[in-house]
Amino acid sequence: LRIFLKRIDEVCALFIEVHPRDMQSYILAASWAEVKGDKAEAEKFYRSVVELSPDSSLPWLMMEALYSEDAPKREKILLEALDHLSDKKEIANVYSSLATLYFYGKDKNKGLRYYEKAYKLFPDSANILNNYAYALSLEKKDLKKAKKMAKKALDLRPEEPSYLDTYAFILYLRGEYQDAKKYYKKALVYGGKEHKEILEHYALTLEALGEQDLAEYYRNLAKDK
Repeated sequence: LRIFLKRIDEVCALFIEVHPRDMQSYILAASWAEVKGDKAEAEKFYRSVVELSPDSSLPWLMMEALYSEDAPKREKILLEALDHLSDKKEIANVYSSLATLYFYGKDKNKGLRYYEKAYKLFPDSANILNNYAYALSLEKKDLKKAKKMAKKALDLRPEEPSYLDTYAFILYLRGEYQDAKKYYKKALVYGGKEHKEILEHYALTLEALGEQDLAEYYRNLAKDK
C-alpha cells in the first residue's frame, strides 16, 4: 500500500512537471492531497491554481470546501478571494458561498444580505437563484420574490430535484397546495425519493391537502434516509 501511495504522489508530481501551466494538474494533485487528509498540501496546490487563473472563483471555493467543519477558516478564505477577484460573476459565486456560510451558521440576516448581493451581480445563476429563494422560504420572508426566483432557477434547470423542491415548498407556504403537489411529483420522478428533505416537504403538502395516509407514507420514507 505504501508503494502504491508513493507512486500516485509521483504521478501527480509528474503531471505538474510536464504541464506546469495546466491548472488541472494542480487540481488533480490537490484532490489527491485531500484524499490523503493533507489539507495544507491541498490548499497549496489550489493556491497554484489561483496564480494560473486569477479571475476564477473555482480554486477559492475548492479551498473553502477543504474546511467544511471550520467556519472561521472558510470565512477567511472567501473574504481573501474577494480581494483577488474582479469579474462580477466570480465575485457573485463567492458572495453566494459567504451567504450560505452565514445563513446556516450564526447570522441569518447577514446571510440574506449576501444572497442579495450575489443575486444583484449574477441574476441569471440558477444556483444563486435557488439558494436565495430557499433561504427566504425557510425564513418565510418575501415569498412573492422567492417564488419568482425559484421559478427562474427551475426554468434554467427543469430536472433538478432540489430546485423542484424549492419551488414546490414555496408554493406550499403560499397555500398553493395542488400546484405544490404537482411539482413534488416531478421531483420524485427526477430522484427526489433519495432526498429526506424533499420527502418531508411532500408529506407536509399532502397533509395540507387532507391526504393523511399518503403523507404518512412519505414521512416514513423520509425516516429511512
